[in-house]
Amino acid sequence: MDILQIEGFKDYESLRLLMKNGSEFSKEIILILQERSELASEYSKNLQRLSEKLVKLSQQVNGSISAAWHRFALDIQSEAYVFQDFATMVGQEVVKPLKCHVDSDLKSRKQLEVEVEKAQKEFTDKQQIDQKNRARVWSTTKEYFKSIDGKEGKKNDPSTKKLDEIEKCSKKYRESCINVEKAKFNYCSVLRENALSMQALEESRIRQMQGMCSKYVELTATLGPGLCKIGDGLKAVDLRFEIPKEPPAAQEKCIYLLDVPEEMTRSQLNVERRRELLERWSKWLQDDLQKEKRSREGLENLFNAYCSQASFADPKSRQNVGKKFISFLDTEILLEVSLNRVQMAVASAGGPPVEPHKLAPHIATKQDKQGVPYSVLKIPYTDGEATQGGEPPDETGPVTPAYVGECRAKFDYAAQQSDELSFNTGDIIRVLRKHDPGWWEGDCDGRRGVFPVPYVDIL
Repeated sequence: MDILQIEGFKDYESLRLLMKNGSEFSKEIILILQERSELASEYSKNLQRLSEKLVKLSQQVNGSISAAWHRFALDIQSEAYVFQDFATMVGQEVVKPLKCHVDSDLKSRKQLEVEVEKAQKEFTDKQQIDQKNRARVWSTTKEYFKSIDGKEGKKNDPSTKKLDEIEKCSKKYRESCINVEKAKFNYCSVLRENALSMQALEESRIRQMQGMCSKYVELTATLGPGLCKIGDGLKAVDLRFEIPKEPPAAQEKCIYLLDVPEEMTRSQLNVERRRELLERWSKWLQDDLQKEKRSREGLENLFNAYCSQASFADPKSRQNVGKKFISFLDTEILLEVSLNRVQMAVASAGGPPVEPHKLAPHIATKQDKQGVPYSVLKIPYTDGEATQGGEPPDETGPVTPAYVGECRAKFDYAAQQSDELSFNTGDIIRVLRKHDPGWWEGDCDGRRGVFPVPYVDIL
């Protein structure tokens, strides 16, 4: 899977580039203001030098002419003090605070980028492991079918040994596929959270720049009528800079499925052998699915314990548990759809008939750089709602939804995906559909989406 296809990656990269360019712009502004301060200081020194020279010259003569030039020298000296004060204030009240803010932003941005790079590396590393395991399963299965062709029933039938090898390889492949999905979920979460943090930093930088510009305008007003005109010009500059409050909503949720080797689904030879191996795969996936469900139920019990005792965990801990809970649900979808595909392959090899999964219409098959096919489940979002069955929307007119129940939010929940529903503690949510034990669809204050059941109390 290409990193560019990860949900939220392009939004994060655009914001990161925007913040980087903004930081470079602020650095150039700091250099210009620093030079402006130095020029004012140098100009003050030159005025002071001229004032001292004129004082000495006026002392060489007597009378009103001498007194007039002496007063002129004092005026020049006063002007020098004004510019020296201006240079000092620009340095202390504009340049120094702006430089501290830019340095702090740079440090924070680097920390956020390191977190994203770490999550990305974890995801790509697990992807590489998964690709190797998938290729190993495919090659081992291909060798298995070649080895049994025409040798069944013979004394040195190698099928048993090959089956054991296939079982070991497929176990590693299933584990790596699940790890990839969880690493992808973590990577997307880090992208979204750090993009929001970068957005806040960028907005803070813009506000700081606005404040410093206004401060500079105030300082120039102390330099006299001529410089006040420059200040009036600066006041007319439009200092606003719009940043989108929310990144564009994702068009679809992507889950990368487990793929069984082609020889197990397409080969017309050794039908009994194919069905036997597919049934093994079905049993392995059922075991993995039950394991994930037990883990999810344990996590749900932990969350309920957090909810029953408010002092048992802080909101951050509850939020982390909620994120893990969502990750388990995505993994269950991965295993359910993959299991259904294997069961349908068993049916095509003479096994019991099986209905296709309701998400089967959203499965697409592609090829990686090595030409090995892989399957991805793309669940589209339509008007903030994830399409579950592929049926077109009814465009005959507005329809009043039928509610199946109500519930009250126990804690705040911030949507992690564009099809989810955000709510605050105490909000009343009207339930529209109950997709599964972990996720329901509901309506809150006119907003519609899916939400995790552990966050609410049923009324």
